[in-house]
Formats: sequence, structure tokens, C-alpha cells
Amino acid sequence: MIEVYGMASCTTVRNGVQWLEAEGYTFSYSHFGKVEDLAGHLRRWISATELTAVLPTRAANFRKLSEEEQARQVGAAEAAVAAMVDNPRLIKRPLVAQGDVVIPGFDAERWAAELTR
Repeated sequence: MIEVYGMASCTTVRNGVQWLEAEGYTFSYSHFGKVEDLAGHLRRWISATELTAVLPTRAANFRKLSEEEQARQVGAAEAAVAAMVDNPRLIKRPLVAQGDVVIPGFDAERWAAELTR
């Protein structure tokens, strides 16, 4: 089963969900704010990819942070996890997980290549 995580107000999340529906994939959707043990999920996603894939350092929400806070989050995964739990807008959206496959962000070509129906 494909699991999609994000925020309903995010255009990229909506585009990703629409793509999955149009391509005939079966999936579940969870809003970041309603995920039980979000910190645990974030740790697993980071270990499956990398910190800066889950915490997009070029995103506006990250760039709004002070330079000191940015450095702290990039330098320590636990600091980043705590910040993303406090402010899920810092998490790359949508985030798709299927078994060991974790893909932060909507990329139709990558999703088609790595996800199974």
C-alpha cells in the first residue's frame, strides 16, 4: 500500500494525489498533523533517504528561520525532527512511502519508476 503524507492545503500534495488517482494507484492519505508518532515516522524517512530530502533547505519555510536555527537543524537530525514535529510545514510535501521506498516531493517520473500498484 502506498502511503501519502502531506497537507491538504498544499498544491503539490493535491497534484500528487490527483496523479496517483489518474494512474490507478491504490493509496492512503494522512495529514502530517494527524500522524501518530510523527517523530518516529520522520526518523524512518530520514534514515531511508537523507535529512535534507525530508527537510527541504531551499523551501521558504526553512529560509524564514534564523541562520542559527537553520544550522542547528541541518547539523542534528534530532533537532530537525523536533522542529518538523512542531512545524510540519518544514517537511517536504508530499511524502510518499511504500515499504522501504520513501520519496519526498512529487516527481511523477520517479513515482512511476519506484512505486508499485
